[in-house]
Amino acid sequence: MFRANRTILAGLFLSLLLNSSTGIAAPACTNLFLKPGSPLWRLQIRLVADQLTHIWKSQREKMMTYETFKAEEKKLNATFQRLLEEAGLKVRFNVYNPDWSGFEILPEGTHPLVRVARSLSRKGITLAVSPSVWAKDALGSFDSSRKVINVDLESILTGRVGFTMSHELRHAHGELRSYMEDGAYERIFRTELNAENTPGRRLPGADESYKDYFALDEILAHRQSATYLVRELKKNSSDEVAISYLKVHGERLKNFVETGLATFEVIKRKVESSAYHVSWAPDRPMVALYVKLNKSGILTRWFQSDAKDDDLVGLKAKFVIPMAELREIDDAKGVRSLLLSKIDATIAELEILRSPVESLSEAIESIKSPKKVTEKELRDVEEALHSLAETISQRRRVMRDGHRTLH
Repeated sequence: MFRANRTILAGLFLSLLLNSSTGIAAPACTNLFLKPGSPLWRLQIRLVADQLTHIWKSQREKMMTYETFKAEEKKLNATFQRLLEEAGLKVRFNVYNPDWSGFEILPEGTHPLVRVARSLSRKGITLAVSPSVWAKDALGSFDSSRKVINVDLESILTGRVGFTMSHELRHAHGELRSYMEDGAYERIFRTELNAENTPGRRLPGADESYKDYFALDEILAHRQSATYLVRELKKNSSDEVAISYLKVHGERLKNFVETGLATFEVIKRKVESSAYHVSWAPDRPMVALYVKLNKSGILTRWFQSDAKDDDLVGLKAKFVIPMAELREIDDAKGVRSLLLSKIDATIAELEILRSPVESLSEAIESIKSPKKVTEKELRDVEEALHSLAETISQRRRVMRDGHRTLH
């Protein structure tokens, strides 16, 4: 997910790397003769999208009754669907759960996003438009449980895959790769950290946008969308929006690595002292292994080096592990040993990324003007991004080759 600022966020490297914005109010009716893609059509759909986002927020914040919300949503959805279809997007309304509703983009029609939808559908992924996601201050998102990419509004308005879509496509690509036998690198980065049930509801030193939850895959996805932003700045060095988003990317990438390392050091100590509970769920051909941290025993708390470890009691970490690895384990000692090996591998990969990520963060932070990036500043950022990409590619190759040697 790429959260906007309100929080700014967010690929599937389809050969299609074809952003979100909202308006202010909703019109009472729609002019059917507005030309799709025209300034008036773009304004119209922004206004309707903003009103849908507004009523979703109002309903969640209990500022609107459910009955009023459903009546307003139905009326606005009819207008929204008509505007989407006028632009060549054939859509189907769907509700996955009470907290989500939106339109699936069908793989037919004339809008440029249809090519993306068609390519994704062949891989079992659905492209969707969901104001309920925008109401969570997200430009776009990838729902891994349902294999749905929720697109940002700018992609609908422009027909281009911008930095938000490239970010979400990278999340989807990482998930698909993680199911492959040689996708060990992507499996590490599918690890999720959830601190919603900890005393402070916060991961150590986490960015405000991801204070209680994030998946390590955000590192790979932010690297992807940062690359897109640099490409845009090479076309227009005075793109203030791109500069602003790039600044956020630099801060977050560094924060993700530091937060991940701090959290996994605590998880490791808890697993070593057996202060955890484990459960799992099928995710064929993988297993989602959940580790929940418990309070340490009296002796452990007396001697532990970090008294703040219990601040993360209740934290849940999710690891994606091949079923074959779990089949070989038949007791708690084996599970503990497996967990420690996964934790050590994760810490090792984050340590390897720390230096190139810090260099990238420093290069982005060195951009002095919020209104224009100089040629040297952009070159320094581009070189740091290239170094990070090379490090990721090298580590992926090492893990892939190691897998082939074992087999």
